[in-house]
Amino acid sequence: MALERLILKELSEGQTESQVADAIGIPVDTLQGILAGRLPDNRDTWDKLTTYFKMREDALRFGEFLQWPSVSPFLPPHPNHNVEAWRRVPLLSWSQLLDNKTPDRTEHMVETDVAGEGVFAVRVPDDSMEPLFHTGKVIFVQPNAPWNDEDYVVVKNTASRQVMLRQIKMLGTQTVLHALRHTYPDLPFSQHDTILGKLARVRVDL
Repeated sequence: MALERLILKELSEGQTESQVADAIGIPVDTLQGILAGRLPDNRDTWDKLTTYFKMREDALRFGEFLQWPSVSPFLPPHPNHNVEAWRRVPLLSWSQLLDNKTPDRTEHMVETDVAGEGVFAVRVPDDSMEPLFHTGKVIFVQPNAPWNDEDYVVVKNTASRQVMLRQIKMLGTQTVLHALRHTYPDLPFSQHDTILGKLARVRVDL
């Protein structure tokens, strides 16, 4: 579904579900329903979606969408995305993140225009963050970017010797590491956890 993939593109570029829903002008539960495969059933919602994405309703319902980073003739530049020069950044394994190791061979590099010092890439290791982040997809992480509630981060736990991709959730005074797939438990953010970086982009052409 083109509409679902367009929304996933917005989320992959750093916006939260609430921010995307607010920008479109629809309730967040409507947006979540689209991500779950349920198309809207009212005219007002479709009018807002076609206005936001600058596409006809039939294209949003049934049309093909060019996967980013290819340029789509249907879409304007993302308002929050500053175009930077393409460069090569390290593609790390999860064990390298755990042991603070960096690659020393050029085949462990990938190209990106994500800005910032120390940017690295890593492949999503499992299905814990589906449907947004599928196993094997390459994500780009900014180590020095500030993170907030609902951001997606790579976090290392020194006690369990585990590195995960999770969503930060602020629940009152408690910070929780949230997995999108319900079969994975939410974990409290503890003194053993270190945020290694904030997710900046998903690369879907690999």
